[in-house]
This record gives sequence, structure tokens and C-alpha cells, in this order.
Amino acid sequence: MKKNIGACRVITNRIYEWAHTQPDKVALIHNGASIGYGSFARAIEATRIFLAQHDLPAGRNAIVLMSSLSDAWMNVLALRALGLTTISVNSIAQIDELNIKDVACIVTTQVEQAVHDFNARPARDAKVIVVPSAIYGGIHEGQLPRPLSDAPAFGSHILCTSGTTGIHKKVLWDGANEDARIERLNKFRNNDRDTIHHSLWFPLWTAIGLDRSICVWHAGGTAIIAQHTEALRESLKQKIGKISLTPGILKKLISDDVLPKCPQKDCELICSGGFLSFATARKLARESYPRISIHYGSTECQSIAQSQFKSSEDLLWLTVAKDRTVEIVNDEGRQCAPGEEGELRVKVLESDMKSYLDDEMATSRFFRDGYFYPGDIATRREDGRIRVLGRIADVLNIQGIKVASAPLEERVQHVLGVDAICLFSGLSGSGKDELFVAIEADQMPPKAKLDDVTRYFPQFEGVRFEVLSKFPRTVAGTQKIKRTELRKLLSEKATAPD
Repeated sequence: MKKNIGACRVITNRIYEWAHTQPDKVALIHNGASIGYGSFARAIEATRIFLAQHDLPAGRNAIVLMSSLSDAWMNVLALRALGLTTISVNSIAQIDELNIKDVACIVTTQVEQAVHDFNARPARDAKVIVVPSAIYGGIHEGQLPRPLSDAPAFGSHILCTSGTTGIHKKVLWDGANEDARIERLNKFRNNDRDTIHHSLWFPLWTAIGLDRSICVWHAGGTAIIAQHTEALRESLKQKIGKISLTPGILKKLISDDVLPKCPQKDCELICSGGFLSFATARKLARESYPRISIHYGSTECQSIAQSQFKSSEDLLWLTVAKDRTVEIVNDEGRQCAPGEEGELRVKVLESDMKSYLDDEMATSRFFRDGYFYPGDIATRREDGRIRVLGRIADVLNIQGIKVASAPLEERVQHVLGVDAICLFSGLSGSGKDELFVAIEADQMPPKAKLDDVTRYFPQFEGVRFEVLSKFPRTVAGTQKIKRTELRKLLSEKATAPD
């Protein structure tokens, strides 16, 4: 029996509904080109009708290989409306790396077909569908599509997340719970029809790339995507309500003089995925973007806690979302007292993701007894605000006492005046208890600064500095440092005799 999804208000139906009530309202601005809800709905429906001719079996996986995010969006939404689970990728190699199973098809464009080798594995074993650009010739006029009331169950979407090891984990954005999930996120982010949200160039396999636009369209607002620098500069000249980014991207946009030259006093910068320094936040707030929000969450459990930047305290201490239960527990699983460090865990909501695809080991490690364990060390104040100190794996052993490395790394990074550093503790080749400071820079900082850092760690028998022009990082949107791989790069020097 086919499921009636008209009442479910899934995202494709929501876009179709908005097309009838506000057809000329801008739904998407991609690289400077605007498309209204009416034309957007016609484009999705044209794609759905074309793909339906290929008799794709509902419930299987469809890979969307398109570099243009606007093209990717239309195909993802159309395929999901046909009941398929989608994942968006940029290359054949990425398909192989993610090991996607039960693939019904790879959907691509004529442009992509000329760029990628579809005879290479795993593409040669899959059905490849090339979507012709001609199907979009009439999207700016004609009859508007009605919400789909007689269709297969709306499909899901696969997101990718990776920890500091760089090993990808696949998470299912479940279509069955999508409406409830979006309603919660929109309430947390205060999205409505007036929202104009910029998600930069984040791809659709990231949480930012997927849910920021979906949530805005669900509310009837406008999503902005810019995939090259000039388009980004131009897009920032217009009024924007929110911009989602990470600390690393924020620093790059400041150093490239993108944000400082496009000030917006009413725009909210939503920073997530890492620690934002006080110096950066203060300078940005004073000169160009006074509204800065810090969000803590994960692909698996989104929107856990947040703060509005007013002082340095707000960069460290976050307020837990009203509908969230967040606990700090010790090694025995008992809740820690205020001020005590422990492992952070989040009680899973019905709308949260609850497992990883094709990875029972990771699922059992991070999802336990109704809680999600993101792998962070944290502490709580008497007033309930929490501070994330760093990753469980990012711990320094200082004379037998385990200390979260993130606050120390932030201080050392500030002293040295570099973009990124990592601290590791261990024994040198001669058996000394040493601290290893890995620096991402083109050259070693001045000796005076190195001496300042050395004096800050008298507990160690020595402090060793190593410079790398680039740290190994994950390919996902947040580009996390692969700490395990970085440590391996330093291991030869770390174990060599003095």
C-alpha cells in the first residue's frame, strides 16, 4: 500500500506548497543566480518526472555526482520523492571510499560525464543516468506541481561525519522523521519566512550543507550558496540574516578580507565545529559582524547547546537547549559534580539519528543505553552551562594526570601567533617525558615565543617543536585534523635518539 505523504509535509511537498502561496519569493540564490519557489518547484518536478522513467526501485540508494550544488539539490529532492535514499558526492573516488551499498543508480549531468571516468570501479558496476539540461527549459512558466499525495514513502539522505581519526561514518537523515527534526531545528534557530540563510559552499554530505537549506525552505525562507570566492563576495553585499560556518573557515574569510569588507550589523554568524578564539570574535564583533553565536552539536545529534557572544565567557560556556538532556559522567557512568571533568553524553531524541550505516562497532561505541557519546570531555557550572574542553582522545598526560588538550592548545596557539597547533605528550627516544608541539605554519615562530611556551610547561622534561606546512585533515566540510595521522608523521622524530 502506498503511503500518503501529502500530510507529512516532507521537504519536497513543502516547497510545492510554498510555490502556490509565494511563487515569486526567492527560494535559492546559487552563485548569484536567483530562483523563486515557483520555478524551483517546477525544476524539481521536471527532474522527478525524468528520473521516474528509469523505473528506479524505491528503498535503494541513489548517488548524485554533481559539483554544482543547485543541480545536486534538484536531483536529491526528486530522487527522495521517488522513495530512494540519496547521497551527494563529488568524485568516483569518493563513492569508492564511502563504500555505498545497494546502489540503484548514479545520477549525473552531461558536464560531469565528460569529467569523470565512469568506466572505473565502482561506477562501471552501477546504472548511470545523465540528466539533460533541456528538461529545465520551461521551469519559469506553466502549471505548478501539486504536493505529492500518492507516492512511495519519502526517501532518506546519507550524511558523512568523521572523527579525529579521519575514518568516515555514514549517518542516515531519516525521511520518516524529517518533519519533526526540521520543526525542532527551526525553533532552535528561529527560522521563519523572512530568514535568509547563507551556507557558503558546504556540500550536501555535510550537516551544514544539507539541513541549513532544508530547514529554511521548510519555513518558506531563502537559502544562499556560493561555490567560488567572487560569488561569495557578491552574495555578502546583500542583506543576509544568518551565515553558518566553522572557526577555520571564519579565519580564512577574515584573512582573505572577505568578511571585513562586507560588514552586516544585523547578520548572525553561527559558528560551530570547533573553538573560536576571543581575539577573532572580539575583532569581528567590533568591526563588521556584532552578532556572533556559538553552536555545539553534531551530525548525529544537532543543536545541543549555544551561546550569544558578548564576552570571552560566552565562547567557553554554553547553554543547553531546553529540550535536551546533557550529562557529564565519570568512568563509572555516574554524573560528575559541578566543576568536575568527565565525558559528555546526550540523551537521544526521537528525531535524532540513532546509529551509523554499515558500522555496528561504531554504533555500539557511540550510541549506548539511549544516549549519544560524541567523544568530548566537558564540565558543568552550578548554573547549568557547560564547557567542552576537547576530545576524549585529545588528552595530555602530565605526570600521570590526564588533562584536556584543547584549552592548552588555544593558549599556545595564541602565544605563537599561528593558525593551528596540536599538543602530544610522550616519551622521547632517550626516555624523556616530553611535550611535542606540532605547528601548522610555513616557518618556525621566533625563538622568544618558543621559549615562552616552554616556560609554560615546567612539568615536562623537555618541549619539542615541529613545523608542518599543512596538517593532515579530513575531506568532510569541517576539515578536522587527523590527530592520529599527524602523530604518526611526528613519531620518527619523537622516538629518535637525542
